[in-house]
Amino acid sequence: MRLMLFDQNPNQSDRHHFVADLRNQLAEKKSRGPATAQSLSVENGRQHDGSQTCIKVSPLLLADSVAKHNRAFFAFTNQASHWPWESLPLPLCSAHRQARANIFLQQADRRRCLAVGHLLEAALNAAGCNPQTTHERQGPAGQPELFDVSTGRLTNWKISIAHSAEYAGVIISPHPVGLDFETFSNWPGGPTWDVLENLMTEAERTILSSRTDMKSSLQELWVRKEALMKLSGCGFLQDANLFCTLQTGPDIHAINLTPFAAENLAIAAYYKSEPS
Repeated sequence: MRLMLFDQNPNQSDRHHFVADLRNQLAEKKSRGPATAQSLSVENGRQHDGSQTCIKVSPLLLADSVAKHNRAFFAFTNQASHWPWESLPLPLCSAHRQARANIFLQQADRRRCLAVGHLLEAALNAAGCNPQTTHERQGPAGQPELFDVSTGRLTNWKISIAHSAEYAGVIISPHPVGLDFETFSNWPGGPTWDVLENLMTEAERTILSSRTDMKSSLQELWVRKEALMKLSGCGFLQDANLFCTLQTGPDIHAINLTPFAAENLAIAAYYKSEPS
């Protein structure tokens, strides 16, 4: 498996600095010991009509010893709303996204929608799945599913999608999975207690009421809560205060995506293991 880097800037010097900086980050991460998100190698930019996209793909080691299959795959971009994804043909696995993108009035929204299709293709390739026959579709509660058109059945892979501002990500896992992003740009003035108080459990309200960094604490709480809601498969069809980020249960495990976090990006992911 490879970590594939596609940088929008065609300047070779800039790209080399970008790759060198990433290698330094990976070396630092290695010195801290094993991490959940493991990047195996670096591949330089790939040309698309004279420009380049930036997609990072990483295998994720699921640290639960109960899990029979211990690898998920995460595809990520920090250029979801800026890069002209509409200039690329959509892969078959997400061909329906063109019609969905056309619904949006804002170009940034259309691009985020299309970016997800290319991220899914990258994740499927990394997992050894055929993106020609493995297609994304919506499940009964609106959640994404992966469907094998050659067999007419759902695949054994589960999927979760997240995007916020310039960031987008797709994670596929052999176990149910939930992924969410939040950026401060999506919260005018930052998340507020008044907005989120009724969405918290009593335990969460107690913990957060003593925090001094309220905005970042609320953002962190919400990104974890929404990831748990996505993991359930029902999302906002259930009340948010039914999900507690402080006590997730013995079969629900956090996935460490810290290497992909940014100053203005909160990111969270969980998966649910098989019963022991």
